[in-house]
Amino acid sequence: MKKTEQIRRSFTKEFKQDVVKMITEQGHSIAEVAKNPGISDNVLCR
Repeated sequence: MKKTEQIRRSFTKEFKQDVVKMITEQGHSIAEVAKNPGISDNVLCR
């Protein structure tokens, strides 16, 4: 059985800063921010 390769996505520093601002300064929840770009909320928590 062949294993499928997982592709690891990378995010720019600017994207990460924007996401943090949305959560800390604008009051959006982690789940809400994660839903928009299709990122798991577990990834944002890290």
